[in-house]
Amino acid sequence: MSKKILLIGLLLVLGCDKTANSNPGVLVKVNEEVITLKEFEHEFEGLPPQYKEIFMNDKVGFIDELIKKKLLVQEARSHDIRKSHEDEMVQELLRSVVDTIEVGEDELKEFYKQHKSEMQGRTLGEVRPTLEPFLLQQKKQDTITKFIDDLQNRATITKNDKWIKKQTALTKSPLDEAFESVKVTVVDFGASNCLPCIQMKPIFAELEKEYEGKANILLLEISDNRSLARKYKIMLIPTQIFFDVKGNEVYRHTGFMSKEEIVNKLKEMGVK
Repeated sequence: MSKKILLIGLLLVLGCDKTANSNPGVLVKVNEEVITLKEFEHEFEGLPPQYKEIFMNDKVGFIDELIKKKLLVQEARSHDIRKSHEDEMVQELLRSVVDTIEVGEDELKEFYKQHKSEMQGRTLGEVRPTLEPFLLQQKKQDTITKFIDDLQNRATITKNDKWIKKQTALTKSPLDEAFESVKVTVVDFGASNCLPCIQMKPIFAELEKEYEGKANILLLEISDNRSLARKYKIMLIPTQIFFDVKGNEVYRHTGFMSKEEIVNKLKEMGVK
């Protein structure tokens, strides 16, 4: 995904200002700046085809990305970063945020230890050339996520509630439907070409039968649920996420997870 546009979905702090709600042409107010419907449509039409396909059924997700971009441009200006294009301003700002990040030897060893079963018998020395840049990129992305999160926590952001509700009603995800049942939900994000993901399939098939009527057990293919994967910041697969009856995430696990581990976690959440 393009890092200029898709900077990872995050929850927004909504302000009390009524500007966005009172003007149907304004979708969001970000501090003292607004994102209009016209601006939204212009940005959406300018997306490359593959990204337009991702957001075609997730307009709310795309407005979230525009909000983050607006905040980053505002922050770049506050650091006196001046470029001819806003994307260049954002890139320079984010480079300065991650410039000094490194991956330590202990971090590398710990990650290898936790995911050794997925290394297909290869030693740390053999996977290091691939693993080290991957961990560096992940660490940089985590830093950027926190940076944007901090910007949003300090900002005053007001959305046009009517527009948001209308867009949300148009598209419901498998998770939205699961949350409506007011049951504990377990979802596994994976892919058909991933060995540990394939190993998770029979486990989830068994759990789905055993917990019918007690909990929602969902197995989701990343390629078919890109907006959800972006929303829940899925960086590695398979990833299992446990949600309570209110739809709040309470636990997350990355990599193969045994049936026994899943059952024990469900018991902790009160599901027998």
